[in-house]
Amino acid sequence: YKDDAFFKMIIDDPTANKSFHVKDDLIWMINSKGDHVLCIPKGTHEGQSIQEIVLNQAHEVLSHFGYQQTLEYARRWYWW
Repeated sequence: YKDDAFFKMIIDDPTANKSFHVKDDLIWMINSKGDHVLCIPKGTHEGQSIQEIVLNQAHEVLSHFGYQQTLEYARRWYWW
């Protein structure tokens, strides 16, 4: 998170924005439905964007349901 300017601000002052909180070194956001969703920072891992990795994993979890279902699933559990 420290390499992502937006999330670094939250790490530096977790109480500044009530929509976000830090737990177990992870940043969580409370979305419009009141769900706590994991915040995914900008960045790469082994040359692939972290967001792309999350979407690929969601696609696998959903047994290749398709683009729209994958996005809906990702929006339910993650925020970036």
